[in-house]
Amino acid sequence: MVHFFTLLIAFRGRANSENLARQGEYNESTYRNNFDKDGDFINSNQLLVGYYGSDEIAITLDPSFISKNGKLTPA
Repeated sequence: MVHFFTLLIAFRGRANSENLARQGEYNESTYRNNFDKDGDFINSNQLLVGYYGSDEIAITLDPSFISKNGKLTPA
């Protein structure tokens, strides 16, 4: 995971398995197979927030699914 996140920070362009293999340490199939695995993102985020976060936590949502075209734009 450390290798992957370091590669993403330094990466330019589209981050797909073929391009990651060009600049990374692993084969294209290694990146592809690991992207197919499911991750426990809720537990990972809770651990990160618990370790690095403070006592004040805000939850935000991005309502980008709301139509913003014409007269349907909310006020």
